[in-house]
Amino acid sequence: MSVEAMTWAFQVRLKPCPKSVLVALANRADEDGYCWPGIGDLQLRAGWGVRAIQVALRELVYRDWE
Repeated sequence: MSVEAMTWAFQVRLKPCPKSVLVALANRADEDGYCWPGIGDLQLRAGWGVRAIQVALRELVYRDWE
């Protein structure tokens, strides 16, 4: 887990589903900020269904992080 990624993820303003997916990704990130969790892992960590996770990931990918 990357503490910096988790700290950053908690501060980002998002709707509940993308926020929980972002926090789940941050929780899986290594010290360089990289992670490769599967959809099943994200389902367990974020508590959303497959389709909701896919939509959230799409939103996170297309977001312009400043």
